[in-house]
Amino acid sequence: MENELTNTEILDRDLEEFTAEQEDSLIIDFDQAVASQRAKAITVNFDGDTFELPSEAPAWLPLFINRNTKNGEVPDEKNLEMIERLLGKEFASKIVDGDYNHVSFKLVNETILTPVMEHWGMSMTDTTKKK
Repeated sequence: MENELTNTEILDRDLEEFTAEQEDSLIIDFDQAVASQRAKAITVNFDGDTFELPSEAPAWLPLFINRNTKNGEVPDEKNLEMIERLLGKEFASKIVDGDYNHVSFKLVNETILTPVMEHWGMSMTDTTKKK
């Protein structure tokens, strides 16, 4: 029977089958969703550079906080790691290795992380004991 069909008819039939299969498929463009979220980034300006935070809390963050909170506090080492993961190595390096003697974890936490986490619907209280 297939020998009786022309090449065009065979191609048309195959195209119809392929189209039907595609219509029945669920296709999710996660790249587009991520790009859309990236376009809504929260920006932080510091020392002439712009750093971006995601518009929604990254999936790893609640797990990170739960794993690293001890007696209601995130140790300085883990606080720095969180800052680095959220704002990037360059930002973290500037506040630790740079000439910014007026930048403390408390300042970063109160000025950047707390408002951003509140925006994300999360709670963060600066737990550094330093004044």
